[in-house]
Amino acid sequence: MQIGTEYSLLWWIVALSGAIVLVHWLYRGQAAIFGRRMYRLLRGLRLTALALLTFLLVHPYVIFQKAELQPKSLVWVVDHSRSMVLSQDSSEVRQLAKKIDNINSNLKGLFLADVIGFGQEVTEKPNFDFDHNRTDGYQWIRHLQQTRARDEIAAVVLVTDGIFNTSYSPEFFVSGLRVPVFVVGTGDTAVVPDAGVYSVIHPRKVLPNTTFEIEVIAKATFLTGKNLELTVSGQGVVTNRAAFSPAEDIATKSAKFKIKADKAGIHKYTVSITAVPGERNLKNNSFTFYVEVTEDRKKVLLIDEIKHPDIGILKEYVLRHSEHDLKIVAPDSLKYFSDEPDFAIVHSPAHPETFAYLKRKASVPLLMIAGYGADTRALATLTGLEFTRFARPDKAFPAINDKFYKVEQSFFTASSATGMPPIDVFYGITGANEDEIMNFQKINGVSTSRPLTLLRESGRRIVLFNGEGLWKWRNHRMAESDTMGMVNLWMPLMRWLTSGENQRPFEVIIPGRAYSGDLITAKAYLTDEASLPVSGAQVSIAFRDTAGRTFSYNFSPESGYYSTAIKDLNPGVYNWTAQAVKASAKWNDRGFIIIQEYDVETSEITADHPRLRQIAQNTDGEFFTLNQLDQLEASLRARDFAPRLITRTEKFQLIEWWPYFILIFLLLAAEWFLRRYLGSY
Repeated sequence: MQIGTEYSLLWWIVALSGAIVLVHWLYRGQAAIFGRRMYRLLRGLRLTALALLTFLLVHPYVIFQKAELQPKSLVWVVDHSRSMVLSQDSSEVRQLAKKIDNINSNLKGLFLADVIGFGQEVTEKPNFDFDHNRTDGYQWIRHLQQTRARDEIAAVVLVTDGIFNTSYSPEFFVSGLRVPVFVVGTGDTAVVPDAGVYSVIHPRKVLPNTTFEIEVIAKATFLTGKNLELTVSGQGVVTNRAAFSPAEDIATKSAKFKIKADKAGIHKYTVSITAVPGERNLKNNSFTFYVEVTEDRKKVLLIDEIKHPDIGILKEYVLRHSEHDLKIVAPDSLKYFSDEPDFAIVHSPAHPETFAYLKRKASVPLLMIAGYGADTRALATLTGLEFTRFARPDKAFPAINDKFYKVEQSFFTASSATGMPPIDVFYGITGANEDEIMNFQKINGVSTSRPLTLLRESGRRIVLFNGEGLWKWRNHRMAESDTMGMVNLWMPLMRWLTSGENQRPFEVIIPGRAYSGDLITAKAYLTDEASLPVSGAQVSIAFRDTAGRTFSYNFSPESGYYSTAIKDLNPGVYNWTAQAVKASAKWNDRGFIIIQEYDVETSEITADHPRLRQIAQNTDGEFFTLNQLDQLEASLRARDFAPRLITRTEKFQLIEWWPYFILIFLLLAAEWFLRRYLGSY
């Protein structure tokens, strides 16, 4: 037990001094009446009662701590992806909520019940609707590590079909929970004949009057010797057929097709593979994609100075997530490179031909990474800044600059910047204005004024990363199941390089394409003449499909921009119109989005029970099938899970404790009765 006060005890001492004076005044000259012993007793009773009463003025409280044993949690982790209800045991899967409740009821007293769901995301208290369009088998592990104490969990029961199609495979990370994982395998394990289009690699934008190539990867299971055919349909297809005769039980085929881009616009193409008798899954027999034929395609030059993982993630973004035309040129070949790129990318520039080219093309915007081998004098010439090489590199974390407003920084938030790994910084930079710095360096937990990332206009637009190791940011985001993390970094930077997004008063940023079922986030930026955000506007966006139907959404204000979430758009092409209204002023923006149909949950529907057995084996757990839940319950009972020792702390105010006032009343009553008995009243 611990007693404390909300206010200083000095106030009580002051009040107690007044009570002493009062008691002394009340009993002055009465020692002869009551006798010395009774005189002291009466004064003590009155003074004690007043001391207890005045003690309430400082708001005293009492804290009790009690240690007790509590059962640990049995955490049910249930796969909520759509593949769970595409199997023959789907009716049993839909009864999982009731089955789990029954087992939790039977085990009451041994465990505390805890249920989460996973798929595209982790949900607490799931609704068992099995409608997630992807299955992230790693995210639930991270979720438990971040939201549950290590000694809180007795065991995990993982209920899944083992079909994981996003992020990392859980069998390599589940041992980090340090608790047994009991696995309940669902779905169909029998491998049946299946032919499917596994993936299609295609450009997003092409120039008119050109021929482009697509690559189709098909997969066939238990179709050895069958004569299959891949076909491509759509406008301008030059080669539209390819034979596929699997030679093994599980075989793949890569085929390339040429398509001629004649007419400008958005063109739809469909890749199909022959359906065979006995196929259970026909949804993966075709794949539809769109290609835009337009003159508006940005040209990106990648100067191939060094081989580095940072360059790899930049190439990945340009090739997979953007609609740019990438040219990779070695420094020695730049003297022969005559194209005019919209912007250039270079890592650790040091080659004389690199600087000669960038000097000739003084207006070409530049995304530059200042890594270990860069030439500091040339860097200074290109940027107008001063560079000083360190004797050894600093490990710098990104720190947010609240005064920076040139581009939106959704990649860097207070939480994400704290968790990201550091990058290696080799140079000190002087001469940059504070409003040019997107991120400062945080070193050893202390934020500095040193620039880590800056955007500068010095004859040309420059995005400069003062350090290397950006690939670690990418891996960190992938580990957090944030597949769009690096897109949120590169997209606004490249848009600023090529179009100067901060000069447009109203602009909506929305992906050019997405897959059906994806949650699409649209962001709207409204700025004044000083490029400062404008608040208080009514912002909306309307999507119109080819059939003339309209789907409208309203934006909500955020910090420096407006945003809205868009879902449930069917596959197709949508033209959108956005509008911002404030008082009598109106601004408009327009564009289009392509929603592609690709159901990853149906591309593979054979349950992977060997993987699930490995998860159980790696964690000292056990594997069961859906019809063995009784055995699972018996196994959980047989395990000797030690309870958890917890300490409960209770705090209450003395003024709310009635025995305290009873004590004061008894003291005053005792004084009164004694005085009455002695004839004082």
